[in-house]
Amino acid sequence: MKYPQLIILSLLIFPLSCSAGDQSESDAQTARNVIAHYFTTKASISPTHHPSFVTGDFNGDGITDIAILFQPAKIVTTSRQVQTSTPWAFPGSVQSDAYQISLVIINGTSGGWFSPDTKVYAILDKSGSLQTPSFQLTVKRKADKEYAPLQAMLPVKHAGDLIVLPTEAGIDTIIFWDQQKYRLHVPAETP
Repeated sequence: MKYPQLIILSLLIFPLSCSAGDQSESDAQTARNVIAHYFTTKASISPTHHPSFVTGDFNGDGITDIAILFQPAKIVTTSRQVQTSTPWAFPGSVQSDAYQISLVIINGTSGGWFSPDTKVYAILDKSGSLQTPSFQLTVKRKADKEYAPLQAMLPVKHAGDLIVLPTEAGIDTIIFWDQQKYRLHVPAETP
C-alpha cells in the first residue's frame, strides 16, 4: 500500500473510532461531562454511591446507554432532549422541598453522548429513595439468569437490559423502557 493511500485510509477510520469510543469508554469523567452538558453546573454525579453509573442497552436498540446517579440542581429544565419524570411522587409518599439523589438515563446514539439526537431521561426524586445506605445501582442483562424472572414481572414486554434498584426491605424496584419512557416497577410484597 502506498503512503498516500495509507493516509486516506487513516483519515476514514479515525472519525469512526472516535465516535465509537465516545459510547464505549464510559468512565467517571464521561459521567461528569454528560451531567454538566445536559444539566446546570450545579448538578453533579453522586459522590456517595459506588458505582455512581452503569452502562447497558436499557432501551433495547443495540446501542450502549448510561444510567447515572446524580444530585440535580434546584431547578431542572426540560427540552427536546431532556425529559423528566417523578415516579416516586405518589399519594402518601413523603417528599422534601428539594431534589434528592436521582437517576438520569442517557440513551446512546451512533453520534455519541453529546449528539443532538441523544435523549436524556431524568427520573427525579424528592423522597430520598435512592439515598439508603445499602443502595447500589445494578444492571440485569438478558444473558443473566436473574433476567427472565424480573422480565416476567413487568407489565409490558421489554427488549433491553434492566436497571435494578435494591431496597432495604429486599424488594427490588425495576426501571425499564416502555418504548416511550422509563418506568418504575415495584413488585407487590408477598408475606
